[in-house]
Amino acid sequence: MEYPTDNPESQDQAAMIEAARQALVAEVDYIPRLFGVDVAMKVGTEWVTNVYPDGRVEVSIDPGWFIEQGYDPEDAEYATMHEVAAHVREAMFEPELTKKVGEFQKQGEAQAIFHNILSDVAGNKFTHARFPRTEARGKHLYETKLFPDDTPPLNDPLNQIPRYQDQPRHIQFLYKIIREEMIPGSHTTVLSEVDEAITALRDYQGTGQDVIAYSTAVAKPDGTPTKPEERFGLWMTAIYPEFERLLEIDKQDPDFQKSNDPSGEQGDPSDQSQQGEPQQGEPQQGDEDGKPDQPGQKSQDSKPGDGQFKESYDDYWQNKHPEPLSHEDHEKLHEAAKKIAEDKKRKFDPDRKIREAFKNETGHSLHELQTYNGELIARREEIEAIRELFFKRVIEPRVAVKRRLGRNPQTEGALLDPNRLAETVIDIAGGVEEPQAFLDYEHRRAATETVGNTDYYLVIDRSSSMGEEGKAKNAATSTLIFLEGLSGVQKDIEEAEAQYGIELDVAIRSSVYGFGDTSVNLKPLGAELNEKERLDSYQAAKQPLNEGTNDFLALQDIANEPREDEDRRRIIVVFSDGESNDVEQAGLAVRALRNSPNTVVYGISIGSDEAVTLYAPDARRCDDPNDLPGTLEKLLEETLQ
Repeated sequence: MEYPTDNPESQDQAAMIEAARQALVAEVDYIPRLFGVDVAMKVGTEWVTNVYPDGRVEVSIDPGWFIEQGYDPEDAEYATMHEVAAHVREAMFEPELTKKVGEFQKQGEAQAIFHNILSDVAGNKFTHARFPRTEARGKHLYETKLFPDDTPPLNDPLNQIPRYQDQPRHIQFLYKIIREEMIPGSHTTVLSEVDEAITALRDYQGTGQDVIAYSTAVAKPDGTPTKPEERFGLWMTAIYPEFERLLEIDKQDPDFQKSNDPSGEQGDPSDQSQQGEPQQGEPQQGDEDGKPDQPGQKSQDSKPGDGQFKESYDDYWQNKHPEPLSHEDHEKLHEAAKKIAEDKKRKFDPDRKIREAFKNETGHSLHELQTYNGELIARREEIEAIRELFFKRVIEPRVAVKRRLGRNPQTEGALLDPNRLAETVIDIAGGVEEPQAFLDYEHRRAATETVGNTDYYLVIDRSSSMGEEGKAKNAATSTLIFLEGLSGVQKDIEEAEAQYGIELDVAIRSSVYGFGDTSVNLKPLGAELNEKERLDSYQAAKQPLNEGTNDFLALQDIANEPREDEDRRRIIVVFSDGESNDVEQAGLAVRALRNSPNTVVYGISIGSDEAVTLYAPDARRCDDPNDLPGTLEKLLEETLQ
C-alpha cells in the first residue's frame, strides 16, 4: 500500500487513520493464512477479541490505535501485523506453551520483558519471511521510533549523547540484542560485560553457533521449521542464564538501589517487593484472588515498572512495547486456546476427522491445502495486479456509464456522451446528423460491454515432458494466479455493484482443462471457485502424467460445450511444451474454435517450435519456465485491449 509522502505530522490524523485502515482492509483476509492463526479478523475502530459460543474467535484490529501513539500509517500497518504475528499467534498457536510462558512472566517485570523482546524478534522474522516487503519498514520503525539509533563514539567524542549503557545491564543486554536483530549493522554502546555476554551467545560454547539468531529464526539451517516449544526451551537454557546473571549484578549495583518510597530511603536489594517481584508467601499484585495482572497491564494500585528498575521498565512498557490488546482480550485468546486444547484431549485424534472430512469433500489432503495457501501468499502481488488491471479496464468504465445513465438505462438508439454536450449542440446546429460524440460514446460503451463478459479457459499440458526443468511447477503457479486473479475480479464486480446499488451486467467466468492421453475438465466453467476446484487444478498441473500430448481432445471438449450466449467472449489459453500426438486433429480443433463467434485461442509454448506453429499467429514462446506466470499475466492484459 502506498501512503502520502508528506510529513505525517502535517497531515490530518483522521485521514491517516482512515488510510491505514483501508490499507489493511485489502490485507485482512490474508493475515490469518499468512500467520497460521485460527481466528477470523476484521478491520475495526478498536482492538477487541470476541469468542462465540460455537468456539469461533474473531479479533478486530485497528491500525489507528498506533497512529494515535504517534506512528505514521506505514509503521502502524507494520505494528499491527507484528501484534498478530508475535502475540495473537503465540496465544493461539500453542496453548500449553502459552501457559508456560505465562508462568515464567509472572516471576516479575524483568522476566516479562525478557520474553517480550525475544518473542518480538521471532515474530518480526516470521512476518518478514511471510511478507518480505515489510522487512525494510520494520527496520525503519525500530531505528527511528522504538529503539532509536545510538551514535557511534567517533561521532560523539565528548560522550554527550545518552546511550543504552545508561540502562541496567540486563536491559542493555536485551536492547542490544533486539537492535542487532532488527537493525542489521547498527551500533549499540553497552558495558563491556554486556558485550561479552552477547558475544559468547553469538558463538555458543565455542561451537560457532549463534544461539540468538538460531532461536529466533523461522526455520533451522536445514529448512525445517523451528517449533515454538523448542525456541522457548533455547531461550530458557541458553540465553536466560546470561540475562539472569546480569540482573543479579544490577540488583547489587548502588546506582539502582533507590527506593520508590517518597521518603527516598535506601531500599534493600534483597527485598523482592522493591524489585517488582513478590515476596515468598505474599499475594501478588493484581486480582483479588492473587492472580497477577499481565505485565504491562497493571491494576489501578500499581504502575508499570514498580520496583528497583522502575524508570527503565516504565520506559519499555510505555514507549518500546505498546499493547493495543487489553489484558482481558489476551485472556480471551488464552481461554479460547485452552478450550481448543481441552477439546483435543477429550476426543481421539480430532484432526483425523477434520482431515478425513476434507479429504471426502475435496479429494485432497489438508497438507495440499496448506501448500496451496503458501503459494497463494507468495503470489499475492501477481494476483492483485490482475485484479487491479480488470478493475481499471472493466469495472470502473461500467460504473461510470451506469451511474450517469441511472439504474434502468434505455438501450435503444444512440447515446450522448454527457461530457460533450456543448460540442454536440454545435454539431446539430450545423446540420450534422450523427454527431461524433454519439459515435464515440457508443463505441466506448460497446467495447466495455464486450470486454467485460468473458469466459476464460486455461488448458494445461500434463504429458510426461512437463515434469522436466520445473515446467509443471510453474504451470501450477500460473494456474493458481489465473484462478485466484479471475475469482478476485468477480468479487470486485459484486462489491462494486453492492457499493453503488447498480447492476453492471458483467461476469467473469473461468474454467480449467488438463490433457495427457485423455482430456479432463478440472474446473467447470463458472464465476465461483471452491477448494476442490482450486486443488484439482493446481495439483493436476503440478503432477504431470506419464502420458502423451492429446491436446486436441481438450480443445474439442471446449468446442462441444453448450454456449447459452454467443455474444460472450471466449478466451482460451493453452500451455504446451511439445508437438501434439495428432497435429492434424489439433489444427482442426484450433480452427474450429477460432471460427466460432467471439472466440480467441492463444498458445503459450514452453520451449517448443511445434506448439508455436500450431497456435500461430496467437502464440507466445516461453523458453524459461520461470517466466510462465509473467507471460500469462501479459496475455491476460492483452485480452482487455
